Amino acid sequence: MQSFRYRVFVLLWIVGTTSAASLSMAQPYPSQTEPSQPDRIPNEALELLRQHMQELVEQREVVGCELHILQAGETLLHEAFGWADLQEQRPLEVNSVFCVRSMTKPLVGTAIQLLIEDGELALEQPVAEILPEFDVPDKRSITVEQLLTHSSGLPFSTFQRPLSEYATIRDVAVEAAGAKLVFPPGTGFQYSDAGSDTLGAVVAAVAGESPEVFIERRILEPLQLVDTFTLLGDQETLRMRIPSAYSGGAGNWQRHWHNRDAPIFPLFLTSQSLYSTTTDYARFLQLWIARGVYQGKQLLTAAAVARGLQPGRRIDGYRTGFEGLELSYGQQWMIYSDGDQPVIFGHNGSDGTHAWAWPDRDLIVLFFTQSRGTTAGVELEATLDRLLIQHDVEGYRADAQARRETRASLGRYEGLYWDQDAETAYYLLYLQDEQLVFERPGRIRSVAKPQAKANQFLVAGSVQLAFEEGDPAPAVVITSGQRTERQVRHVNDPTLPSANEIRSQVAKSHGIHKLDEAGIVKLSGTVKMGPLGFTSKIHQWFDSQRLRTEIHGWASNTVIVIRGDQVGVSQNGAVFELQTGAVRAQEILGHPSIHYGEWSKVFQNVEVLKRYSENQKERLLLRAEPAGLPGSSMVVDAESGLIVAEQSLQFVPGAGFIGAEFSYADFRDVAGMQLPFRVESKFMNPLIGSVVIQFDEVEVGVEDTRLFELSP
Repeated sequence: MQSFRYRVFVLLWIVGTTSAASLSMAQPYPSQTEPSQPDRIPNEALELLRQHMQELVEQREVVGCELHILQAGETLLHEAFGWADLQEQRPLEVNSVFCVRSMTKPLVGTAIQLLIEDGELALEQPVAEILPEFDVPDKRSITVEQLLTHSSGLPFSTFQRPLSEYATIRDVAVEAAGAKLVFPPGTGFQYSDAGSDTLGAVVAAVAGESPEVFIERRILEPLQLVDTFTLLGDQETLRMRIPSAYSGGAGNWQRHWHNRDAPIFPLFLTSQSLYSTTTDYARFLQLWIARGVYQGKQLLTAAAVARGLQPGRRIDGYRTGFEGLELSYGQQWMIYSDGDQPVIFGHNGSDGTHAWAWPDRDLIVLFFTQSRGTTAGVELEATLDRLLIQHDVEGYRADAQARRETRASLGRYEGLYWDQDAETAYYLLYLQDEQLVFERPGRIRSVAKPQAKANQFLVAGSVQLAFEEGDPAPAVVITSGQRTERQVRHVNDPTLPSANEIRSQVAKSHGIHKLDEAGIVKLSGTVKMGPLGFTSKIHQWFDSQRLRTEIHGWASNTVIVIRGDQVGVSQNGAVFELQTGAVRAQEILGHPSIHYGEWSKVFQNVEVLKRYSENQKERLLLRAEPAGLPGSSMVVDAESGLIVAEQSLQFVPGAGFIGAEFSYADFRDVAGMQLPFRVESKFMNPLIGSVVIQFDEVEVGVEDTRLFELSP
């Protein structure tokens, strides 16, 4: 059923409690005594960057952002834009404390370099000599260097439990040691949080202290990074400096974490748990620019810096805006190079933080936002290259004006365009908040950003749209990677049945109105998640207004109760009311009585798009637009009137909208209702992948109404 989609994401959104951390207000960036910098950045370029930041907020590309530009230790620009909390209209302030996520990796990389310089570790050393759990046939040859460069073969992630169930970083590494390798060690590249967390376990084993203690003692304290935290505590002063976290994508931001909420990370993960400010992180970057010297002290050897910044394997498929450079991965650093020599080093974080450093120019740029899923940082690279490196102020100004003129005539691009290679796939472009939104159900939703060239747009930082001339545009050419396709505008088919006719047929065929007579229905079966290797029992109870789902070992107590316009939710004892937002919309749509019958409560519009044949059966493809969510596609069997498939974008707190495709089969009669006992799902996020739910038992007329109590 529809609700299973959201339940899958509950498994991956992991929260917990953590210990306290110290607090001190930000200190100024220390001045340098080096000679003056080359190619002084013109003030006009800085002003255009200010305007660009403000436009990002106005166009809802981000909720808020902070930009910090330094050259030779001098701050040229440091300003905050937009909101720390959109709902509260609380402005973002300079030197806010951000969760920098994967920008944690360079710090564990630095910790490894320090241990190498101490003579305690070697790049070529097998990890199995340090962590015996890796002394197994397929992982025995993995080296420290392969972990640093993401060439160990470990997958992106290996978490199979909530984070609260891991006591130390060693527990995380033990789980990684039992994972299936993506490729033999040293033969490929796979960006791996599991590998970076294993490095944290290596630090702990070699140093004899936790990675957070080692990093604080050897990196944070010597660099005076007083506003950088490995663990988030409960201090009110610190928490007030942390902006609320958002996901959902440009123009549709949903708050998934407030600074009053429990910490996301109950333990320090060396892949992604760090909190920091732009000022502190700039000081850390300056250490590497200065070849390990800070305020006259050699904290890291020049040899260690050279090792860490050596370009490694090229990251294929990653588009960079820095002209003439290609992106590779060093030793826990992202490296932009023109061959074998690094030109820029840095890293980004999945919550929307970015850092770039140009050693030869003694230039540092930090762009921090709390908007998870934004492409603003990646796209900022081209702007930085043009304004700070090429100094092409006039050319940039002219192109910006051309983009503004394109925005004034966006209406002619609106419409539905058919994918010529897939029977049920299409692209929808529509205006929202004076922006053109690009959507493909089950795959992607993103703002289409106008380019300087007429009729051309950029989606998600890499997909190019080129509309053909006309008002409205008759077709759009979509280029993604090496693939280019021409998609034609939809024309209504007058022979199709109306949406009301299909709505009535679906409600009658599923017979969901008989829930009132059936009472409480209980379904029991198994759920299997492919990538995680997770299999468990699943139980679901529901009546006409209430729904409870149990997945043993994960979401053990998830209840929703719909009373008119009110939606109450209990998850593992935490009770709250959903008043607005995408999660509320999904919970309502996930109830069987609404999904299979009462569409009018959630769908603002339903349109029958086409009739087609599949496996010698006639199908009808519908587009449904629920309030508060992106639209979805539904496939209805023309003969039976049953919903047999869907494509949609599902909102995951902390991850945004993720594409998903669903198929429903094995329909069985339950008290006169036709319900699917098999639900196969395919999620576009590789961490989730395929999910199969198979029910094998049913009980009608369950009498225990306490099942739906929202109290803990």
